[in-house]
Amino acid sequence: MVALGISESVRFLTNQIGWERFAFSNLPTYCSLALEFLSSFKYDPNHGKYIRSGLVSFRIFGNTYSYTHREIAEFLGVPSGPDAFIKVQDDTFIESELKCYWRSILGNPNSTPDARNSTEIHNLALRYFHMIIARTFFGKSVNNTTVSKAERCVMFCVYQSLTINAATFLLANFVKIIEDPTHHISIGDFVTFLARAIGLHTPLSQIVLSGGIQPKDITFCFNNHLIGNHGPNEFQLLINFEPVHQFTLPNSDRTSVHNKRNWLYDLEGQDETDPDTPSLYHYTPGPASPTPPATSTTIPPSQVDHGATIANLQAELVTLRTDFHSFMDLAIAQLDHLTHQILLWTSPLCSSII
Repeated sequence: MVALGISESVRFLTNQIGWERFAFSNLPTYCSLALEFLSSFKYDPNHGKYIRSGLVSFRIFGNTYSYTHREIAEFLGVPSGPDAFIKVQDDTFIESELKCYWRSILGNPNSTPDARNSTEIHNLALRYFHMIIARTFFGKSVNNTTVSKAERCVMFCVYQSLTINAATFLLANFVKIIEDPTHHISIGDFVTFLARAIGLHTPLSQIVLSGGIQPKDITFCFNNHLIGNHGPNEFQLLINFEPVHQFTLPNSDRTSVHNKRNWLYDLEGQDETDPDTPSLYHYTPGPASPTPPATSTTIPPSQVDHGATIANLQAELVTLRTDFHSFMDLAIAQLDHLTHQILLWTSPLCSSII
């Protein structure tokens, strides 16, 4: 992400929904552990209510564990408050909004659900973010570039700054994996993450590693058709497998998601010469700028680190969001307890005693 100049934008998108802890965990996988988890996995999204809603049970290392939505979300470090989306909303308004959003990043108003592919997303940061969603939270294989409604819903919620409980999306996806015998299984890193969160570090160190950490480096981006060449200092963006000649990467002026004009590029009649790449954004630093003459009295203005400022604001926002969700969870729990006590005191038995 750093080499392509999209690190700040991608981390901003993940910070928007509080997924940075799990999304960038990069854990190894254990095939036997993942199969044991899936073979014993049971999920009831309608169990319980309020902060005790949802029940999931599974087996790891021969032991059975049961947790609620909220507990799984705490393991992952994702929001789980009452205002968080826990599933795809099924209504015509949301469908219309998703279609408009998809058009704003794809430029194709006539794309059918079966023809929606991530390779057509213009902005590289948005496409990379979708790749994180698809592989990390929906367990898709690398070569599966189709975009589901759930994935579009997640991206739309990020655009609208809406909170999402990633745990419920993950658990619902595990049910689909189990029900479909042809579904690609790619959830090993989640099982490893969960086992570590439970505290099973010693058993993990004693089993055979079946999959190492696959770095999402420049070679990975090249093999998955995000870029069309290896640089060394400049890289070519691919959109739907076709090179973009207007500029080369890294170029945060043309890839920053904060500027909505970067969501779609005008690819009609693009010139194949003189791509625009500011030297300040090259991955390999160039020679140092010449030192001003000693006689110069002009003091250059200090450079404001906008990236650091944005990162600090994002961190503060995540902290405030977490504190707010914790407060709401506590308030709901106390209200639930108070309601229970009132029902006990107003029951016929209590009335007869009084």
